[in-house]
Amino acid sequence: MAINKINSNMIGAGDVSNAEHAYLNSVTSNIQTQISNATYDDTVIRADILNLALGQAVSDNRIAFNLENAFVDGFEDDSGITTETNVDRDATGEFVYTGTTAIGAFSSDANTLLLLHMDDTGLTDSSSHGHTMHLNADVARSSTQSKYGGYSAVYDGQSDQIRPADDSMWDFGTGDYTIETWIWINSLVNNGAIYDTGAWGSNNFDLVIRYNANGTWELGLYNGSSDRYLRDATSPSLAINTWYHLCVERESGTTRLYRGGNLISATVVSGFVGNENITSSQPRIGANTWTSHNGYLDEMRISNIARYKGNNFTPNEVISLNATGTLISDPQTASSSRTSCSGAIVYEDASGTATLGTDLKIYFTANNGSNWTEAASYATATTYAGSKKLVKLGATTVTGGTQIALKAVWANQSNGSKETRLHGWAVNY
Repeated sequence: MAINKINSNMIGAGDVSNAEHAYLNSVTSNIQTQISNATYDDTVIRADILNLALGQAVSDNRIAFNLENAFVDGFEDDSGITTETNVDRDATGEFVYTGTTAIGAFSSDANTLLLLHMDDTGLTDSSSHGHTMHLNADVARSSTQSKYGGYSAVYDGQSDQIRPADDSMWDFGTGDYTIETWIWINSLVNNGAIYDTGAWGSNNFDLVIRYNANGTWELGLYNGSSDRYLRDATSPSLAINTWYHLCVERESGTTRLYRGGNLISATVVSGFVGNENITSSQPRIGANTWTSHNGYLDEMRISNIARYKGNNFTPNEVISLNATGTLISDPQTASSSRTSCSGAIVYEDASGTATLGTDLKIYFTANNGSNWTEAASYATATTYAGSKKLVKLGATTVTGGTQIALKAVWANQSNGSKETRLHGWAVNY
């Protein structure tokens, strides 16, 4: 559940301690049960650990400040949130940040090696590298089909291909990468190429992404003597006259396939590992040694990182950070007027280093937001669960009232330089 309440609506003041211990015990038991059952649902385990940490902070604050009631929210859903201004809750990671999302054409970032929108006659590269693109046969821009921007690249299956100049950045080696595009198939054929690094017959592994006549698609690797294939064998298979988002990603030696943003339990057709040393002579987009694509390609992006890391995603979801943002919790009703609050937060520096009280501020109210008071102090952070930080908030004098709420205010957020994620909060009152 998103909010775990320990308050006078549920229990008497004299039973608060027992209720808190019961809550913490139930969370611990849940974690132990998951481990013993070997389910390893990362999302649920992360939420339980977070709630356990916040619950312990609530218990400590109750004793330290004699604040009998509390509630905890780990942002597992939106039920405990009243106001989101320039912020959004990430459902997968269960955190709130100043990101806003939109669906549309990709924009280039520092990890983009190649980005083809297919919207201009030269089918040019929109990444910061500005690679010169060579158009072979009669591949061209077309307005007949489009996923974004009104145009796509059309292929007729007769040696059409787009080729950037050879560059060392196409040599992924054993590192991470992501290759993704939108594809429309006019005719299903064997070896219908989507992307090929063009190094067949070398001593290192060439890479090809292709579809076959039966509608399956796969990643193939060849080092001059042995083949390796990772294939999407899920149902239904690819069909003609339909847009599909297809993606291949490698992260720390693990290679994954995605279709429509969904991680696929791919079938190993022949010996697959994931740490092959991939080289390139000159990549071919929409063609390989044997044949070329018959249909359309749109929004081709190649990156030197694993963008999705095994998580399902929304294709072409563009996330941008607002410099500022505000989050306000639902009010909780106290049994009598309160003039003091404390609490705790769990936050994470996704990039940069946030200064609490500057880049992220936490406020309390006891009169439903008529008056807000910033937390009197932010204790030294305790790091746990990797990069997450638990911070207790000092006892804070507030304007009296019975409607208790929390507010978070972000400042100075910026893509790639400072992104502060709030994973959960708690208030004692």
